[in-house]
Amino acid sequence: MDRITLDANGLTFEALSHGTGDRRALLLHGFPDDPRSMRGLMRRLADAGVETVAPWMRGYGPTERPSDGNYRLDALGADAIGLLDALGWDRAMLMGHDWGALAGYVAANLAPHRLSHLVAMSVPPPRIFARNLIRHPLQFKRSWYILFFQLPFVPEQWLERRDFETLESLWTDLLRTIDGFDDHMHHVRETFREPGTTRAALSYYRHIFPSSIRDWPSYRRSLSLAWQSIECPTLMITGERDPAVGVEMFEDLEPAFEAPHDLITLFGGGHFIQLEAPDAIARAAIDFCGISHEGTSRSP
Repeated sequence: MDRITLDANGLTFEALSHGTGDRRALLLHGFPDDPRSMRGLMRRLADAGVETVAPWMRGYGPTERPSDGNYRLDALGADAIGLLDALGWDRAMLMGHDWGALAGYVAANLAPHRLSHLVAMSVPPPRIFARNLIRHPLQFKRSWYILFFQLPFVPEQWLERRDFETLESLWTDLLRTIDGFDDHMHHVRETFREPGTTRAALSYYRHIFPSSIRDWPSYRRSLSLAWQSIECPTLMITGERDPAVGVEMFEDLEPAFEAPHDLITLFGGGHFIQLEAPDAIARAAIDFCGISHEGTSRSP
């Protein structure tokens, strides 16, 4: 697996690259994570003839932190499209987990013609999440950290104490079963040790809400893009035992889509399903996106 550098949307991204083929996939990670959680998926997709790239998201690890401190969803979606430009890809599949899934929903609305398919893991479209949050108030308890992360300074100290011991406790709480847990935690710690990464990762959550009246136009743009009906064929995959985002948050998906869409629930799966079940997710993505298992595309 190779490391590459890409200039996209005004930032310099470092990324993992693997595979060759006539189909392409951009894979985006979430929190608290880095692109190495996508390696299993990348290998399996490469076996099916898919060229794959997984960047460190904006602000994470070796990827540049934006000088304007913008981590809103419209910027994350624009990053995804900018990365396609930097790679010279006219069109690609996008696979995203957690914040990577949210970036994917917005990218699909920014430039639906650039994405052949979207595979979104562990998080539903924002408008569906917001509606189901009212129906299922238990999710407020699951999402406690979102409000906690709005505090200044304290969340940074909490995450960074004793060499990011808290990160490991978050993963332990969110994972059900995973091979190579210690190895992956080593990589996640390595990413978060990069100066500025903790604050950048928390800024994703702090930009969920407008910070001032001056910030309102950018906030409205992000909200509009996140709320639009998605015109890209989309497969959503969630874990049946995800303690961070309950399966009920994926109920009644139809209002969020103007394109074919499907939902797969992995029995016994937790939150980091790309690590827990890479074979099942790769097979589901390959089937949904019309990629043959022998490495040639099926007829559309």
